[in-house]
Amino acid sequence: MIEMIAASIEDALTIERAGADRIDLRTAFSEGGLTPSYGLIEQVVRNVSIPVHVIIKPHSRGYVYSQRDLDVMKGDAWMISELGCSGASIGILDQEGMPDIEAIDYVLGNTNLKFTFNRAIDRSTDLMESLEVLKRYDRCQEILTSGGPGSAFENFRTLKEISDRKGRLGLFIGSGVEYHNIQFLTKSLKGCHLHMGTAIRKGERLNPVDLDDARELVEKYRLALLGQ
Repeated sequence: MIEMIAASIEDALTIERAGADRIDLRTAFSEGGLTPSYGLIEQVVRNVSIPVHVIIKPHSRGYVYSQRDLDVMKGDAWMISELGCSGASIGILDQEGMPDIEAIDYVLGNTNLKFTFNRAIDRSTDLMESLEVLKRYDRCQEILTSGGPGSAFENFRTLKEISDRKGRLGLFIGSGVEYHNIQFLTKSLKGCHLHMGTAIRKGERLNPVDLDDARELVEKYRLALLGQ
C-alpha cells in the first residue's frame, strides 16, 4: 500500500488521480500535521473513493497530552468516525515515553475507529518495547515509523528489525522515502507500506501535491512490488 499526505481538498483529489491507495489527511503539514477541520474532512470523504485516514493531533508540542487535550481529541475522534473515514492516525505517549493505551482508549471511546500508531513511536523511550505493547493492542492495525529520529533510509537496520518483529501489525515507512530509494526499501522490507508527503511536493512541504511526482512514485512502487 502507498499512502500519501493531503493537506487540502485539491491535494486529496490529486492523490487519488495519481493512483495512491490511501490518503492521510492533515493540516499544518510543515509542523508534522494537525487535525483538519470538519469541513475539510467532509469534503475529502465526499469527493474521493479511496480510503481516508485522518490524524488526531491537537498541537505540535509533542505526544504527551493533558486531560484537556485528550478531551479535544475525543471530540475529533467522534467527528472523524461520524464522517465515515476509514480510520485514524494517532500517537499518545505516557510520562515515561511509552504508548499510552489507556489514553488512546479514552480518545477513541465508543467509535469503531481502527488506527495507525503514528511517528510518536519514534519519540518513545524504547521503540522495540513500544512495538511489543502495540502488538498486544487489537485496535492498533499499523505503525508509521522511520525507525527513530532521522530518515527511513538512515535507520534501515532498525526498520529491518521492526519488520522482522512486527507480527500482525502493518508497517508504514515514512520520512525520507523518495524516488531513488523506493525500490530498495520495498524489496528489503517485505510487506511494508510507504507513507509519502514531501516527495510528492517537489521536495517542499508547503507546496501542493504535484500530480506528475505522485504518479511517478506510485509507478515506481508498483514496479518494485513486481520485482522490477
